[in-house]
Amino acid sequence: MRACTASCARRPGSLLPPATFWRARNGILGVQQDQFVNLLKPSEESWKRIAASPGAALGSGRKMLSPEEAMEAVSLLRKKDVRYFFHIGGNDSMDTALKMRQAALALGYEMYCAGIPKTIDNDLPCTDHCPGFGSAARYIAQATLDLGMDIRSLPTPVSILEVMGRDAGWLTAATLLARRNPDDAPHLIYAPEVPLNRQKFLDDVQNAYDCRGCLVVAVSEGVRNEAGESWSARRSDNLTDGFGHPLSGDVAATLASLVTSNWASAPAAKSQGGWAGRRAGWFLLLTGARRKKPELSVFPGP
Repeated sequence: MRACTASCARRPGSLLPPATFWRARNGILGVQQDQFVNLLKPSEESWKRIAASPGAALGSGRKMLSPEEAMEAVSLLRKKDVRYFFHIGGNDSMDTALKMRQAALALGYEMYCAGIPKTIDNDLPCTDHCPGFGSAARYIAQATLDLGMDIRSLPTPVSILEVMGRDAGWLTAATLLARRNPDDAPHLIYAPEVPLNRQKFLDDVQNAYDCRGCLVVAVSEGVRNEAGESWSARRSDNLTDGFGHPLSGDVAATLASLVTSNWASAPAAKSQGGWAGRRAGWFLLLTGARRKKPELSVFPGP
């Protein structure tokens, strides 16, 4: 996100000189709250450092704008004579850029709006790849590699790694980058684009376990069954994020419970841990002897 911001801030003269480049704090929320920072003050050397740094220098936000809110936001920008509006993010952020353009047209105000792709989901149309995906893919591949090494040396025969991706499996598929040899993790991968059948999943796990004695399963948080229902744990609070999307539950924990409850003749499984919002992954370790229903433990991913 900093690199995207730096790319715009370092070329203000190419827009409409003399230009002022404003950055709203926490994305569109800062526009609504009239909280802006002049980004022409940092030196060229400072921008080089900012562009190479991780994270968002001025924060970010998740907000689904209503048409009325978009009109109000454009009116605030009009007071600053803002003529070019850049919005960085994924699918919902691109929707925000569109709403801002539509609001500007409705108000008769000449303001050009552009969406700048930045999403680890890597699922924006008309892009070769999205900034943000590469570093996230490297991170999750490294986590998978480490988990694969751990499972070889610990009495934890089955490990389920839950990966972000509500509707896109790019990040889950990126776990495959950790595999250097045929027996390396991940041994099973499940993305949200392909329905996950209950019996097929159990058969896959059993066959992989019989073949290797241990396995790592990479599964997307958005994986669904044949009826289109999420494998996430049922939530009674109906919580949603800033864009109105339902918060996902413990897909890894749900699938682990499914495995333990169908493992051949053994005592009941025990679960520890909980869900703490969106994350890069959860390590879910099934411990126990071969052919016995293992004890279940859940550990937050790094």
